Amino acid sequence: MDFSLTEEQSALQELTRQIVSDRCTLEHQRAIADSESGTDLELWKLLGESGLIDPGLGWLETCVVLAELARGSAPVPAFAVMGLALPALDGHLLHSAVAAGDVVVAAALHEPTGDVFAPTAQVVAGQLTGEKTCVVHGMVADHFVVSAQTGVYRVAADSAGVERDAQATSSDAPDAYVSFTSAPCE
Repeated sequence: MDFSLTEEQSALQELTRQIVSDRCTLEHQRAIADSESGTDLELWKLLGESGLIDPGLGWLETCVVLAELARGSAPVPAFAVMGLALPALDGHLLHSAVAAGDVVVAAALHEPTGDVFAPTAQVVAGQLTGEKTCVVHGMVADHFVVSAQTGVYRVAADSAGVERDAQATSSDAPDAYVSFTSAPCE
């Protein structure tokens, strides 16, 4: 059985590797790490323009891109967007804006209790109430994909009832503590 990458997968790998290696120099990484957001939004946009956030990528192609982003320690919201947000937004108007790198979606999954498998957020009449901790790229997110007791919901970051505060973590990444109080969701 042949487990090597196809030509197309190898091309995705090479393109991602080239973009990341050109952009993510040690000096650049330090500058981004010292920034308020810790996120390279210009790199995120470039990845979108290059078709690397494309929702049409298959599962393995997405993994190839994610592996190269991880290899280069690219400070972008790739896993949350490509692994969770794009599939959750399939068919939604935001789908193409996210894929183009114009919109950042953060995955709000971690519970203050520490158990990600038992979400405490509740949705009543289309409004979400709950708290999430360690939301990576949460301070620059335009939208959140939030786990709740009854499923996964999208909440716009600028909605009434959404508050976020920078949260220092042991990884030194500027995560966010996000609270939702009767925030409209879908």
